[in-house]
Amino acid sequence: MEFTQFVQAHADELARYAAVLTGDRDDAHDLLADTLVKVSQRWSTVAGASSPQAYARRMLFSQFIDGRRSASASVRRIHGHVRATARPAVDPTLSVADRDVLDRALSDLPRQQRAALFLRYYLDLTSQAAAEEMGCSASTLRSHVAAGLAGLRAHDALKPEEG
Repeated sequence: MEFTQFVQAHADELARYAAVLTGDRDDAHDLLADTLVKVSQRWSTVAGASSPQAYARRMLFSQFIDGRRSASASVRRIHGHVRATARPAVDPTLSVADRDVLDRALSDLPRQQRAALFLRYYLDLTSQAAAEEMGCSASTLRSHVAAGLAGLRAHDALKPEEG
């Protein structure tokens, strides 16, 4: 497969991944563009991988985590695209409000924890696959997930109202 064929086949998925990671359309486009430049520079290595798509996702993730993208990198967050198991919202404004609360809680987590939660619960990757994408061991990934979930549970905005 040639690089241009790869981009045609996988750019939309990579763009969605970038948008979820950054939470901002413009930042997502920048992140994707920077990542595709790197993918093109390393195309022979990427194309030779068992899964070029996973390799490119890992590069995109690494680019996001590095935080060298811009001065606003410290405020990047997963943008409300977390698979919810709660009841479906009847009032669309409630789901927007819920998403905003979750966005704020996620933005308070460290990057590694946010990324681990995204890979495990949004992409539904196994611990091993998510760990490989993050470049860490499965036990480290599980620690990031556990700490992230604990952080969300402890976040004031997500605590149930007492009444």
